[in-house]
Amino acid sequence: MAEFQNFRSALGGFNREDVVHYIEFINNKHAAQLNQLKTELAEQRRINQEAEDLSAQLAEAREQIAALEQELEAARAAAPKCEKTEDELEAYRRAERAERRAAERVAQLYDQANAALADAATRADTSAAQVGQLADSLHLQLEQLLGAIASGKNTLLDAAAAMYAVRPLSEEE
Repeated sequence: MAEFQNFRSALGGFNREDVVHYIEFINNKHAAQLNQLKTELAEQRRINQEAEDLSAQLAEAREQIAALEQELEAARAAAPKCEKTEDELEAYRRAERAERRAAERVAQLYDQANAALADAATRADTSAAQVGQLADSLHLQLEQLLGAIASGKNTLLDAAAAMYAVRPLSEEE
């Protein structure tokens, strides 16, 4: 429905159908904006949940690293202080490889978490700006609607006063 620019005049006031159509138009537009804001809110909640999930994965990876480091220290402490045999060297190399893989995995999870958090922050900023713009637009439209209703009320009061002024006089008056 096209926006209304002017209301038609009817007997010194506004055409009732024009006012009713305008109010319906504003109500429909408000409902659409409200639905859009609800959709954006759901999207933000989903993004927040993803960020929390990544944070939990990162904490889990840190726990795994700590466990691997403890295993490595325990293996080093349990190793006899004598000459390193081939078996001891191989165990040491395996422990170093495990430590390196764990560190690489943590770095990878850290990068993924940072990227997801940065993306979520960017989306949140964008959504906040859009919600602000929509709120400003909605506020302006509500003010216009209140003005139209007040104008319609004044027109109706003027029409009632005019009708009272032109009412036929009874024989008693």
